[in-house]
Amino acid sequence: MGVWALFLTITSIVESVKLGLLRNALVKFFHSTDFGGNKSAVQSASLVINIGFSLIIILLIIFFGKAFSTYLKTPSLEPLLYRSIILVLLQIPFNHCEIVQQSNLKYQTTFVSYFIRQGLYFAAIIIFILFFPKLITFNNLVSLQIWALLIATIYFLLKTKKLLHSKFVYNPEVLMRQLHFGKYVFGTALFSTLARYTNHFITANATPDAALGKTYVSYYNVVSRIFNLIDVPILAAADVLFPRSAQAIELEGNIKVKYYYERMAGILVAMILPPTIFIFIFPKFFILIIAGRQYLEAAAILQVTIIFSLVRPFVYQFGITMDSIGKPQINFWVNTLLLTLNITLTYFGLSRFGMLGAAYGSVTTDMVAFCITYVVLRKNLDISFKNVVQYTWVAYKDFFMKFNKVLVKS
Repeated sequence: MGVWALFLTITSIVESVKLGLLRNALVKFFHSTDFGGNKSAVQSASLVINIGFSLIIILLIIFFGKAFSTYLKTPSLEPLLYRSIILVLLQIPFNHCEIVQQSNLKYQTTFVSYFIRQGLYFAAIIIFILFFPKLITFNNLVSLQIWALLIATIYFLLKTKKLLHSKFVYNPEVLMRQLHFGKYVFGTALFSTLARYTNHFITANATPDAALGKTYVSYYNVVSRIFNLIDVPILAAADVLFPRSAQAIELEGNIKVKYYYERMAGILVAMILPPTIFIFIFPKFFILIIAGRQYLEAAAILQVTIIFSLVRPFVYQFGITMDSIGKPQINFWVNTLLLTLNITLTYFGLSRFGMLGAAYGSVTTDMVAFCITYVVLRKNLDISFKNVVQYTWVAYKDFFMKFNKVLVKS
């Protein structure tokens, strides 16, 4: 489990970082009045950056895959990394279609494509468990990911071809502008994504007993899967908020961006508050459902960290908002500071508190992140925490009013 958890973590980081680099730059320039008549060049520049980033990742895997696996004390990770090169290549067209769809404010095709990608993979695993259990190996799981991604990519290309500019337009100025904007976004995406998985890597490296380290990593991976479920509405909102904010800053200024942030943060808190409280009270129940009885020790990690998930909407929307108003450098430096703090606290926590140490480090970092991002947003957009709380209350009020109407009609 520890080996597979590390592999999934690495591949998730690579794709998340690349999407952060590509998505924000393409959406920002696609809706910019400076490039309104040159959208083919904007799209072409994004594709060039996509290909270049992917080639760098492939070279890093080829030359440093073995050293990285040794650092994590997991030599069996090395062959999986080499097989993931095919995933990296397939992600070039898949991710390009995704950001083109988003820049045009279209999300249905993206949803279906991800459903195909994850659904086929999940269905194949179920079939293997029921009929071919001996074929369930790490190498075969990677192969299943490759086939699922290939089929989803074909569907994505067919559905996106009307939005893809048929003519490739190379414009050095557009490319350099996107790279200049993207260098901060890239750093931000890298550091913020690494911060989410710091406990995985540091726990694997800092635990003296390699076998025990892998066990701890598997516990943290189970907890991260539960957090991923909670993050679904947060990330979906971020995908919608960025293009809207990018449009708003061009047409209506900071006031509209402030409204989008406060309203979205309030709605997200309203959405995740009930499941957060329920998970905090019954952590073992969710561990049993997600992973099984052998991972019940992860319940202690889950209980320590889950209540602080309520600050995640504020921190996630901070990054999107700062990028949309053209201040990615602030976002970059904040995330650099938070990653440094997270690494330091995780190492310290593991040395002092053992398995729960990384959780204590993450929780402390989350609280510091909330304070810093709120101060920055307050200064730049006059964001009000009171307004966020009011929008949270309004969200519950609207829900109960609609629910009451349904009851009355029935």
